[in-house]
Amino acid sequence: EQAMEQIMDAFRAIRARRSGLSVPPSKKSHLTVVTRQADIFQLGVPFLKRQAYANDVTIVAPDPAPASAGMVVVVTHAAQLFIPMGELVDLAKERSRMEKDLKKKQGELSGLKAKLSNPGFLNKAPEQVVNAEKERCTKLEELVAKLEEQLKEM
Repeated sequence: EQAMEQIMDAFRAIRARRSGLSVPPSKKSHLTVVTRQADIFQLGVPFLKRQAYANDVTIVAPDPAPASAGMVVVVTHAAQLFIPMGELVDLAKERSRMEKDLKKKQGELSGLKAKLSNPGFLNKAPEQVVNAEKERCTKLEELVAKLEEQLKEM
């Protein structure tokens, strides 16, 4: 029963990640499972193929862990799961989409920073408006950092 739960955790996590990348279920990919519980995952291969949309499953021990460059990495408590990014998305298209998004967010961020450094705005706007803008600024900074990190990984 616990073994099935581990398999289910794995395919749920993979499906969530694929969904985040807007990968259609029809797009199959290779799946590498890094785990100390190879026997459990070996039994779960048919489920992983069907539920995690894998056309092929390789199970390996954690030492040495495979390189994660160019891979989408999904982690559960029982395993690390690697899917080649190129099998999920058109890398060039995804990169250009992310660069466009990054540029837009950077523009928003610099506009917001200019607004927040304007004494006129800070003195005239109600405190909650200023605080909301500061919070938005922090969130945008985190998002920009995350996008830059994802682009580096590609």
